[in-house]
Amino acid sequence: MAAAHIFVPGHRKPELRNLSGNSASWRLPVLNFYHANHIRRWYNIAVKREPCVRGTRLYGTPDMNKTLIAVLAGVLLAPAAHADNCGWPAQKALESVVRVTSEDGSHASGVVVGPNRVLTAAHAIDESYQAFIRIEETLYPAFVASIDRSKDLAILEVSALDVEPIQIGDSDLSNSAKVWAVGFPRAESKTTSSGSFKIKAATDGALHTTAPIDSGQSGGGLITCEQGQHVLAGMLRGFAAYVNGDEYVKIKNHSVSVASADIRHFISELATQ
Repeated sequence: MAAAHIFVPGHRKPELRNLSGNSASWRLPVLNFYHANHIRRWYNIAVKREPCVRGTRLYGTPDMNKTLIAVLAGVLLAPAAHADNCGWPAQKALESVVRVTSEDGSHASGVVVGPNRVLTAAHAIDESYQAFIRIEETLYPAFVASIDRSKDLAILEVSALDVEPIQIGDSDLSNSAKVWAVGFPRAESKTTSSGSFKIKAATDGALHTTAPIDSGQSGGGLITCEQGQHVLAGMLRGFAAYVNGDEYVKIKNHSVSVASADIRHFISELATQ
C-alpha cells in the first residue's frame, strides 16, 4: 500500500511531516500530516484536481516529490494507567460541541471550554472574515481572542452564549481508553463516533485514536471518561488517507487530535494576557 497521510484540508499549504514508529499494541504507519481540516478549503492530495464541497475554490498539494519538510522521531510516550467507564457521552457533554462558520462559507466545529469561549482549530480560522458560532438557527458573531497556528489552536470570544462548557481532562489517556469524536462532518448534523486511544506521539503530543472523523469536524471534541465524568481529552484535527494514483483513499478509523495538555497550556497563556 502507498504511504499513508493524515489528511486535513485547509486554506494554507499543507505542512507535511513523517510520523513513524510503533507500539506494542498498535503499529502506526508512516504518515504525512496535513495541517488543516475544515470543509470548504480542501487540498487535493493528488495532482488531479477534483471538485470541493459546494464547488468552492481548489488547491493542490506541492510536488509530492518535495513534500517532506521534517522527519519526526517515532518514539511514543507511555500512557498513564487509569481506567474509567462512563458509557456514551451525556447530552450535556455533547452540547458543548458547536458549529463554527464564517462569512466566506467555510464550516468547522468547536468546543465550548469556558463562559462565552469556544475552542476550535486555528486552520479553520481566516481572520480576514467574520466567524460565527451557530446554535440551531442562531448565529453568534465570534472574535479571535487568541490563536496559535503552530499548535493549531484558537479561542473565539462570543457574547451571550448559553452553552455549558465541558471540563478539560487532567490526565493522559490510558492505553485503549474509550473515546468519542464529536463534530459536524461536511457541515451536516452533529455526529458522535466511538473508538479507542492508541498512541501519543512524543514529538508533538498528538493523540492517535480509532474514532473515525470527516471533513468539517476540525475543532470538534475528543471526549473521554475521567473519574466517572465526561471530559475533553483533545481537539479533533485530522484523519488518515493514502495516495492511490491521483486520488486519496481515506483510511478507516484513524484520527488525530491535539491533546488536552496542550489545550490547557494554550488557555492558561490567554489568561495571563
